[in-house]
Amino acid sequence: MRPTLRICRAHLPLWLAVPFLLANSALPQTTPSPAFIIEAEDFDFGGGQHKIEADSMPYFGGLYAGLSAVAEIDYHDPGGNESGSYRVPDQGVAMIGIDDRNRGSYEVQTDFKIGWNDSGDWLNYTRNFPTASQDYYLFARLASAGLPNAVRVDLVTAGAGTSNQTVRKVGEARGPASGDWNRFLTVPVTDDGGNLAIVQLSGKQTLRVTMLDGGNEDFNYLKLVPVSTPGEAPCAEPRPGLVSWWRGEGDVSDSVGSNSGSFSGGVTFIPGEVGQGFRVDGKDSTIKIPKSASLDVGQQTGFTMECWVKPDDITKRAPFFEWNNGSSFGTHIWNFSAPGQLFANLVDTGGAYHIVSSSPGVLIAGVFQHIALTYEKQSGAATLYHNGAVIAQQNLGSFTPQTSYDLYFGQRPGANR
Repeated sequence: MRPTLRICRAHLPLWLAVPFLLANSALPQTTPSPAFIIEAEDFDFGGGQHKIEADSMPYFGGLYAGLSAVAEIDYHDPGGNESGSYRVPDQGVAMIGIDDRNRGSYEVQTDFKIGWNDSGDWLNYTRNFPTASQDYYLFARLASAGLPNAVRVDLVTAGAGTSNQTVRKVGEARGPASGDWNRFLTVPVTDDGGNLAIVQLSGKQTLRVTMLDGGNEDFNYLKLVPVSTPGEAPCAEPRPGLVSWWRGEGDVSDSVGSNSGSFSGGVTFIPGEVGQGFRVDGKDSTIKIPKSASLDVGQQTGFTMECWVKPDDITKRAPFFEWNNGSSFGTHIWNFSAPGQLFANLVDTGGAYHIVSSSPGVLIAGVFQHIALTYEKQSGAATLYHNGAVIAQQNLGSFTPQTSYDLYFGQRPGANR
C-alpha cells in the first residue's frame, strides 16, 4: 500500500486549501457536487425553445445542430459574422469548432465556440434546473488574443420567449486576455462589489450572456457551480494508507500521524470548505512540517497528495505545497506560469525534474476546488486531478521523488511567496 498526505482545510496566500492529505498510495479520486454546464453554441431556438436533454448532466453537446434561432428573442447579433457551422448560416452568429472539450468530470463530443463577438451581442439560454432551489456561482469560459475578456450574465425575469424581455443583472466576468483565440480561461462572474456573484435557480429559467464594451472574447461555455456553505460538511473518514492529515482547526496538528507542524508570520485561520482553514498571505506566512521518515513518501511505491484550494488570484505563480531544505527544493505543486495552470514537479533525489502540468485555465479564482497528485513508481504514471477529474497524466518513469526535506504549505522558503 502506498502513502496519502492530506490537508483537511487551509487558506493559502492567494490560496485557501482545505483538507491537506498525504497517503502512501495513489488513491482513486472522487468528484464533488457536479457543475451545471451551458454550452455557448446551444442558445435558444424557435423563439424561446430549448432541448430538455441539455438539462441533465453530463450533457455531451450536439443536440442544437441545424436549429434556427429568432433574432431579438433568442439572440441579438446585428453584425455580418454569420456562420453555417453547427446551427444555420442566416442567424448572424459565428460558431467555430474547437477542441476545449474537458468539462471537469467528462468531455463533450461536440464543441463550438461563439466568436467574432461585438459589444452588445447577447444570447439566451433556457434550461430546467433541479426543482429544489439552489444557489450557484457562475464562471464563463473565455478566450481573447487581444483585448480583455468581458461579458455580463443576466437572469430573464419576465417576457422570456417574447421580444419584450425584462432582465436582472447577475454579474460580470472580466479577466485578462488569454493571448490566443484558442486558449481559454475560466473567468468568475462577480457582482458590483467584486465578490463572486450568486444566482438562485429552480425549474425553468432563462439566463442571458451579453458581450461588453472593452472586451473582445470568444465564448465556449458557462459553468454553474452549486454553492456549499463553508464549514458545514465534515471531512471524510481517514482511509487506509493515510500518513498525515492537517485539518487546520486553529493549529497545524496531524490528525492521524505524528507529523504536526508549526506556523508563523501572517498565517490565520478562517472558515474553509470543511471546518476552518489556513489562510496564508503570500508574504511572510510560514507553515512548516519538519522532515521525518514517514513524511518521506517518495521512498514508497507511490503516493497521493490532495487538498482543497481557493485562489484569490490565478495570474501569479504560487505554491500549494513543497518539500524544501532551505537551499534546494524537492517535489512540489504550484499554480504556475499560465493563469490557472496546475503544475507538479516531482524532483528526484538526484535533482532531476519530472514534470506533469495541466493546460491553462483549470484553476478558478475565488471558489473552492479540489486538487490532487498521484504517482505510481512501478508504472511511472503521474496524474493531476481537479475536482475528481483527470486533467493531466504523464509517464515519468520509475524514480525516487525527493520528499526527505521539510514540507511547506503555501510557501517556498526565501521566495516571499
